[in-house]
Parts: sequence; structure tokens; C-alpha cells
Amino acid sequence: MGSRIDELIRDLRSEKDDVRRVAVIWLSQLSDPGVLPHLQGMTNDPCPSIRFIARRAVGDLAKPRESVTLAEERAIDTGRLLQRINDPDLHLRVRAALVCYHRREPELLPALLKRLSFENEPRVIATLVKAIGMQGDPTAISALMKWLSHPDSRVRANTIEALAFYEDEKVLEAVSALAGDSDNRVSANVAIFLAQRNPEKVRQIIRDMLASKLVWKMSSAIHALGEIGAPWCSEELERIAQLEAGNPLIMKEVKKALLATRKKLTPS
Repeated sequence: MGSRIDELIRDLRSEKDDVRRVAVIWLSQLSDPGVLPHLQGMTNDPCPSIRFIARRAVGDLAKPRESVTLAEERAIDTGRLLQRINDPDLHLRVRAALVCYHRREPELLPALLKRLSFENEPRVIATLVKAIGMQGDPTAISALMKWLSHPDSRVRANTIEALAFYEDEKVLEAVSALAGDSDNRVSANVAIFLAQRNPEKVRQIIRDMLASKLVWKMSSAIHALGEIGAPWCSEELERIAQLEAGNPLIMKEVKKALLATRKKLTPS
């Protein structure tokens, strides 16, 4: 098995999309935790379909362990957390930034901004920007906005999520400009960001993504509909369900999005 895994990992570096795609699919079927970093590296592959498959696989493999570990790590003291933000280990820096999603302490924002100013690992940057946004301090807006043009799609997508916490005309203009981004998650995040700010533009973004008939774009559009959760989203999801009844992958996404939408529309 070990030699087969090594061969698949080598295939991830192939110049051929089909070879990389098959390798990602096979690795995603394994329960070996050692493949997770390799799949994480493929979430920003130049090929959209490979990114889509890798992101789904990473989510499936990482989530069962993530919640327990993060619950434990949230209890660490601030001093240790600040040390981890600057740890030489990339994995520990990511974990520290994830913990900061759930912490509001005055020492955190300056430390996160300082680390972001010289961090060069896309995975860490993508986590840092979201942690900074969730601190809710508008003085961080200018430091965040420059990451909207980063070449890594994870960074762009997470920066949009980070900026969603603020109301600012310059932010609205900059995020709106990414509506036609080549990455499906970025486009979906633009739609979610604009849901309360420019509903008509949101509908157009969603329509364009669905019209592509590319499964990764359609899946992201459906996810966005579930996140927005407006009445028209429920109607659109019902329409997609009728059109895509024979597509199990799309139907799985539609069911999840419909459930999310109904929860938002049901008075508590």
C-alpha cells in the first residue's frame, strides 16, 4: 500500500490534469491521515475540477478531528497562543489562527496583523485574514483589502469572508469586482457578501455559475444559495432540484442548501 500511496503522491506533480485528478480521487478514498497535507496542497490546483475534488476530500478527512482538537486548543492561554502565531511550524500557525476565530482579546489583533505583514505561506495567510476579520475592528480593513488580489484563490475567498464583517464603500467596490473570478469559491463568496448589499448582482452571479453546467461551479452556487437563505433562494433551489433530479452529486448539495435555507426562513 505504501508504494501505491507514494506513486499517487508523485502523480500530484504531473503536468497532466487527468493524472493529477485521478491521484486526488484515489487519495481521497484512503483513511491514511498522512495524505491530508498532500490533498490540502491540491486545493489550489490550476484546474478547477481538481480544486473542487480536493476541497471536498480535505473537508471530509479533516472535520472529524478538527472540532475536538480546536475545542481543546481554545482553552490555551493568550501568551501561548501568541507564541504559536509565530511558530516556525506552518501547521501550528494555522491552528493558532483558527483558535483566534473564537477569541476576542486586545493583544490578538496587533499580533495577527504583524504576522500577516510578513507571512508567505498561502494556507496561513488564508487563515490569518479570516481571524483578523472576525476580530471586528475596522482599523484592519486596509490591511485586509490588499489580499483580494492575491494569486492564491484560498486567500482571496477567505479575505472576502473577512471583509463581510464591515460596511465600507471601498470594500463593496473591491469585492464586487471579483464577481467574475475564475475560482468558483471566490465567486460564491462574492455572491454571499453581496446578498444584502446588491441583491440583483447576486442573482446574476448565481445564474452565471449555474449556467456553466460545471459541477464545481454549480455546487458552489448552490452552497451560496443555502448561505444566503432568502425566499428566492429556496425557489431557485427547488427549480434546480427539478432540473438536476438525475444528478446525485448536485442533488446532495441541493438538499443541504434547502435545509439551511429552511432553517433561516423558519422563525425561532
